[in-house]
Amino acid sequence: MSWKLFKFAVKHSLRNGPNFIRWFYMCRSKRITRWKNPCASKPIQNTPVHILAGKDHFAMCLWTIVSFIEATQRNWSFHIHDDGSFRGDEHESLVDMNLPLTIHYRRNIEEIIRSKLQMFPLCQQMRDRFSFALKVFDVCLLNPTDRYIMIDCDILFFKKPNEILDWVDSNLMSFYVSKDIAEANLVSCEDAQTLFGIKLWPCVNAGLCFIPCAAMSLADSENFLDKSGLLQMGKVWTIEQTLFSLHASLANSGGYLPATYELSLARDRQPDSISRHYVGAVRDRFYTEGIREIAGRIGI
Repeated sequence: MSWKLFKFAVKHSLRNGPNFIRWFYMCRSKRITRWKNPCASKPIQNTPVHILAGKDHFAMCLWTIVSFIEATQRNWSFHIHDDGSFRGDEHESLVDMNLPLTIHYRRNIEEIIRSKLQMFPLCQQMRDRFSFALKVFDVCLLNPTDRYIMIDCDILFFKKPNEILDWVDSNLMSFYVSKDIAEANLVSCEDAQTLFGIKLWPCVNAGLCFIPCAAMSLADSENFLDKSGLLQMGKVWTIEQTLFSLHASLANSGGYLPATYELSLARDRQPDSISRHYVGAVRDRFYTEGIREIAGRIGI
């Protein structure tokens, strides 16, 4: 456990008491690996699911995957992208779960990705500086089909996500994103119109997206980075979401997921929510609300 995660655990244990400790430990333990994919005998969906994770988030990632399969009752091809912090033995704990899953260890794919970014130096610079840039570049470059679903590892699913399944079954090439609770774009609507001739989608959150690969052109990413000066701006933690907003706006097909794919700062999730994105301010609820409910459903 990293020092950052240790401080998080201590802080919320003091605030929430034994309830937090119990569910934090449930998530961090290997009990989730006792779960076996109930859809393993079903055909694998043609649309892969990608998740970026670090070693401190690997356990969360497994709970995200389990909740997604339980909610959809389908078999999916999962791709976990190592942000560079994985130990290298993460796959060993997954053998008995019967998951169609590939872990892309960063050290193993660096040469491949760098060769694909040779003609796009700003994209390479962004990827070198920010691990979350792997969501922009690696996911699309390593995706084996023409579409994919991207999920952050702090999202859990509680009900059947019909919008996702309809998009998959209809072979749509539209671009769907979550709507954020506040504007995080580093490019204003005016600059997006002036620099790129596009009407910017506001409040884009890249935690849960359905994306056609053609909409994530490297040439467009390079152009966005070049003309906007994004790499020289201050709030760098939102640079990845800004790029997704620009790509989605340029594609201009699809839109926002409904509010039932919840992204909020409320203490309790809404009763009708299909999923919930437990962003930083409510991350403790990932454990005390989300893990508690999913663990009860799957009986571990």
